[in-house]
Amino acid sequence: MAGKVSGGGTKTTRDAIPSGASAAEIADLIRSKAFSSVEVTKACLARIAALDPVYHAYTLVLPEQALAAAARADREVAAGGALGPLHGVPVNVKDAFRIRGTPTTLGSPLLSGVADTDGDAACVDRLVAAGAVILGKTNVGSDEWANPEIPRFEAPRNPWNTGYTAGGSSSGSAVSVSIGMGYASVGTDLGGSIRIPAAFTGLVGVKPTYGRVSLRGDIFGLCRTLEHVGPLTRTVRDAALMLGVLAGHDPQDPASIDVPVPDYVASLERRTPAGLRVGWTSDGGPYGSDAEILNRVADQAKVLVRAGADIAEVSLPHARTSLWFEATMLEEWEAHDTGEIGPGEYGAFIRTRLRGARRKVMGELAIQIRHLRDAYRDLFEHVDLLLMPAVPIPATPYGTRAMPWAGGDMALMDLQIANCWVFNATGHPAMVVPCGVTGDGLPIAAQLVARHFEECTLLGAAAILEEAQGGPALPPSAA
Repeated sequence: MAGKVSGGGTKTTRDAIPSGASAAEIADLIRSKAFSSVEVTKACLARIAALDPVYHAYTLVLPEQALAAAARADREVAAGGALGPLHGVPVNVKDAFRIRGTPTTLGSPLLSGVADTDGDAACVDRLVAAGAVILGKTNVGSDEWANPEIPRFEAPRNPWNTGYTAGGSSSGSAVSVSIGMGYASVGTDLGGSIRIPAAFTGLVGVKPTYGRVSLRGDIFGLCRTLEHVGPLTRTVRDAALMLGVLAGHDPQDPASIDVPVPDYVASLERRTPAGLRVGWTSDGGPYGSDAEILNRVADQAKVLVRAGADIAEVSLPHARTSLWFEATMLEEWEAHDTGEIGPGEYGAFIRTRLRGARRKVMGELAIQIRHLRDAYRDLFEHVDLLLMPAVPIPATPYGTRAMPWAGGDMALMDLQIANCWVFNATGHPAMVVPCGVTGDGLPIAAQLVARHFEECTLLGAAAILEEAQGGPALPPSAA
């Protein structure tokens, strides 16, 4: 049984489950009966029990359900029938997705006692249909994003350095996959919430095109016009595998778009970017970038050139970050506006005035967002792909809320989302891929952005960058 797995784990005996393997490798091992799904699931549950008291990645673990699903998967392997692409592979979902009979807490104990009765989220349905074993739900948020007035579970810790943030808000998903407490995860991304934690923990994270993956059963993003659902994985191949499972039209989701879903895994074999036009943001984005990060991402442009791509410097269309905050807060306010303001007819009058003013501002914001989408549509007439730092700074010490930047102090959240949020507004697919570490040993990531529904272009370029790095790197705690 001896041998190496490319994810970094070493397979030696049947009781040495490769925690550093990729989801695709684990699926192959289960299909070949090198390991059973029950064995792999028990190993994941043991790692959760041993590591999660330190890393706080999970809010809910479902051992009985997971082991029952794993046993069914093993029976199906033994029967020799058709197997799903994730058959028997232990995964998890962010604690923003409904699983029938469990609470969906959004990272707050205030919601721990309320079990969902509305059925499973679309992503859960699709994972189960693909044969995956769902281990539980992962923690939401980060210390620097948290509202101190709302009770929260302790924020996840970064496996590369537990004194540093793992980002937000799909941070539990990122941490769990990074250290082998699950082989892939599904997160949500309202302004970077898949891509930022993936960047800070050395993972691949994909925010698909708006409407590509169903939002049904995702209760996190009340700003549905900016919300996206996508995978966090160790490898680009796993990202392709997961996206193929998650993508597809859902008639129960008004935002879902009925377009064909390509074979993302097969597309990786056609990844040569000969003649691909890549726009490189040499300034690092709207707020600039840490020099070490910018230099490392610039090296990725050279990798693509060697693979046959054409690189051109571009300037991104101007977009003020406050537009994202205004859009998300106003849409959330609209969704929650059910209470009374004052007594009787006067209260009704005030409510009507407030609603009218709010909707006027929302209409003006919609016009600004439409102009932003038009500007990016024009940009993508000249390039096929954009390349930039995923986040202009590395992970910061746990609890940091602001830092010196550009001659003043800037809120950490503003810096973290600076290069991400605009593609929630435009709906373009974007993904992050690791490209090294800082001198302090913290991950650096590049962000790639493509035209709508051209995730195959993203995945192909990301595979080239990943190969140039020698494959995924694991944090010390993944050993």
